[in-house]
Amino acid sequence: MSEIIGYPLGWVMWLMYQITENYAWSIVIFTLIIKIILFPLSVKQQKSSAAMAAFQPKLEKLKKQYANNQQKLQEEQMKLYSEEGINPMASCLPLFIQLPILYGVFDVVYRPITHIIRASKDVISQAAEITKGLLTNVSKETLTNFNQRPEIYIVKEVQKNPDAFASLNNPEFVEEVTNFNNKLFGIVDLGDIPTLKPEVWNAAAIILILIPVMSGLIQMIMTVYSQMRSKKLNPDAPSMAGMNIMLYIMPVFSVWIAFSFPAGIGFYWIISNILSFIQTVGLSF
Repeated sequence: MSEIIGYPLGWVMWLMYQITENYAWSIVIFTLIIKIILFPLSVKQQKSSAAMAAFQPKLEKLKKQYANNQQKLQEEQMKLYSEEGINPMASCLPLFIQLPILYGVFDVVYRPITHIIRASKDVISQAAEITKGLLTNVSKETLTNFNQRPEIYIVKEVQKNPDAFASLNNPEFVEEVTNFNNKLFGIVDLGDIPTLKPEVWNAAAIILILIPVMSGLIQMIMTVYSQMRSKKLNPDAPSMAGMNIMLYIMPVFSVWIAFSFPAGIGFYWIISNILSFIQTVGLSF
């Protein structure tokens, strides 16, 4: 599914890269475009969430009234939803749409040569064979990662040792990959995976670690703000254990995502969450 969604997103990312000639800025603009496209759904989601918060006292009243009759409670709840014109699933729709987009972003980040440089499959296959031959004295984990995302390793090796790919008889490919600007702040390779045990502690390693940290922190701020807003809309609502759990689950999930995949994924996640937070605050007024 990631490849199917990745191709149209790849064309968008390719266009952004043609304009900016910078992979990080391409991700920022790409994320902004996605947010603009999803803006009507986000407005609907926020209105639905506000309506649900104001609607909560009526649901609590029904729960007390039919505490011993679950079937009747469900019937009355559905009746009340219908009368009030509220769809309890409306707030989940943007999430269902954003998850496939995230899968597509995975594919674009994993395959920059396919989506950004637009090289042919034959050339990529030949470059992968040369790259594999260069990966000597590496761990099994590195070989496994290479098999899963060869294009990221091809970019690294071509930029490190372009002469090794002279046998391709495709100087344009080597030149395009060599000039591919996939660095954040000019030093952080967005194809690298953040780790707490880098080979060398330098500015790039520190920024790589900050990507998951920032991802989790921004997600926590968003969750806390959403809880505060819900409480403001419905001060009498009882404390919900599920929301308290979400306070920790979503930030931890964000950190896990950013530590498990190339930094480009975590960077996209950060920009997406920042834009979502700005949008949420803006629509609250």
